Amino acid sequence: MVAGAGITALVLGFAAKSTLVNLLSGLSLAIYRPFHIGDIVTIENEYGTVEDITLRHTIVRTWEYKRLIIPNEKIDSMTLINYSIIDPTMLCITEFGVSYDTDIDLARRLILEEANKCPHRNEKADEPWMRVIGHTDFAIKLRLYVWVSNVNNLWLARFWLLENIEQRFDREGVEIPFPYRTVVFKKDLPPACQDEINPEEPT
Repeated sequence: MVAGAGITALVLGFAAKSTLVNLLSGLSLAIYRPFHIGDIVTIENEYGTVEDITLRHTIVRTWEYKRLIIPNEKIDSMTLINYSIIDPTMLCITEFGVSYDTDIDLARRLILEEANKCPHRNEKADEPWMRVIGHTDFAIKLRLYVWVSNVNNLWLARFWLLENIEQRFDREGVEIPFPYRTVVFKKDLPPACQDEINPEEPT
């Protein structure tokens, strides 16, 4: 009976281990509070809003309205992004490519004019700015920086900027290039030029 009781206690201990660990992790989350209900986070490679926090698990509603039910033990040991904690202000970074024939000063002026019109930018922060960040095989890479008030406005601003700057480029004749290749068929190649070498006749 003593041996049977010991085995039963061992089995119950293993069965309760996960629950106890989750409870302790839940207490840790309640004390240190890395996020609150309503915070916008990226967790498990999913972007969403914290809906509920219990002692055993946390529920996150994704942007697709799926519910992630994550054990607190797992959350306690993972790295997550909290977009709402302390200061929700974010920097929206959007990149463009223009052809090598483009006047960079013209492209900069058009981009900044449209960026200042963006309804989703944070007008209380610094004004937008642009930098040339690289030269690829077929394009000059430009990067635009715009301050926004929160992560939701970051997505809205990026979509707005991509659409409106592309339309402005079309109106002003600024080319957004795309990769292209020149293909030459073998039958169209000119014949190879080979010098004929005649051996000298013996004297």
